[in-house]
Amino acid sequence: MLIYLSFQLYSTWNLLPPTFRVIGFAPDQLSQDEFIHIITGRAKKDSPRFAELLKEFTARCSYVSGHEGGDQSFQALEQRLDELGERKKEQHRLFYLALPPAAFESVSAGIKKFCHSTRGNNRLIIEKPFGHDAQSSKDLQLALNKSWSEDEIFRIDHYLGKEVVNNLLAIRFGNEIFGAIWNKRHIHDIEVF
Repeated sequence: MLIYLSFQLYSTWNLLPPTFRVIGFAPDQLSQDEFIHIITGRAKKDSPRFAELLKEFTARCSYVSGHEGGDQSFQALEQRLDELGERKKEQHRLFYLALPPAAFESVSAGIKKFCHSTRGNNRLIIEKPFGHDAQSSKDLQLALNKSWSEDEIFRIDHYLGKEVVNNLLAIRFGNEIFGAIWNKRHIHDIEVF
C-alpha cells in the first residue's frame, strides 16, 4: 500500500522531493530484482510514459533483508539508510509497519534505537488492527510510548472500512433503484473515513 501511494505521489502529483527513497525491509531474503518484481508485477505497463515513470520510481527503491533478526537486521537497515541519505542534509524518515501486533514493540524499539534520524523528522505508521480490545490497545500504546512520542505515531486500521464497504455493495446490488444510478457515470469517487 505504501509503495503504491508513493508511486502515485511521485508519478501523478509530483509531490515527493527528488531525493526520496523507498526501502523495503522484511525477514524474507529477496534480491533487488525480486523486490522490484513484487512492486511492478501487477502493474499494467500499457503506455510508454507509465513504463518510464515506473522505471524511474523503482530506481529509487531498494530492499534490506531482516532475516538475521534482532539488532543485526536494524543495523543493516541503518547502514542502507546512511548509504542512500546525504550525510549533512536533513533526513526525514517514515517507517510504515504492516506487521502482526505482537511485533510492534520489538520492531519499533529497534527502529528507534538504530534507524531514528537525528537530522530530521521521524514518523511511525502502524497498519493493522491496533489491538483486539481496549486493554490490548492500551498495552500496545504503552509499549510504543517507551520509544516514540505521540506526535510521531500514526495508526491506520484497514479493517475499519471493510464492513461499511460490504454493506454498500449489498445495498447497491440488493436494491434496483440504486443499481441504476450507482455506477461510473454517476459516481466520481467514494471516500470512507
